[in-house]
Amino acid sequence: MEQVEKKIDVIGVPGTREVPNNWPGNCFACSPRNSMGLQMKMYYTPEGCGSRVVLRPEFCGFDGIAHGGIVATLLDEIATWVLMIERSQLFVTSKANMSYYRPVPVGVPLIVEGRVTRTSRNQATTVSTIKNLDEVILAECESSWITRGIDALAKIMGKPREYVKKLRREFFDPIEEARKTSGGISYE
Repeated sequence: MEQVEKKIDVIGVPGTREVPNNWPGNCFACSPRNSMGLQMKMYYTPEGCGSRVVLRPEFCGFDGIAHGGIVATLLDEIATWVLMIERSQLFVTSKANMSYYRPVPVGVPLIVEGRVTRTSRNQATTVSTIKNLDEVILAECESSWITRGIDALAKIMGKPREYVKKLRREFFDPIEEARKTSGGISYE
């Protein structure tokens, strides 16, 4: 049991900490207020961002195996969080190339990780993975992302411009503060 606990805690190594999540919406993947959702907690990791999850049986495709759409959601969500953490901007997926290597089980701890591989002013590329506790990659995704200005985001979200500005302040300010108090995203 000691070995399993240590591997589960791979994201909680010294120097890593939970990313503040003040997302005001009802996001299926990350909102702590969505009782039907995944309720992912994000952690800073040496290469970007990670999460530990145990998928519930209601997220099955076949019994005992996570539905492919849930797997895609995990990979997409961790990728957007690593971008939001590193760039303090909202990004939207423009392309996602999923690779499903092995069945992703439900009811067991999984490690979900994301890292940024390329960035430019308005675009980024990420790689995200789902691993078991033996660190075998079960699924992987390379994604392309774009960021838009406040007006475009307001249109996409169907919300007024002021809502998006408030969201940015309330969501990104705590993340920025956490970065500052630790001297940035640095990992010992």
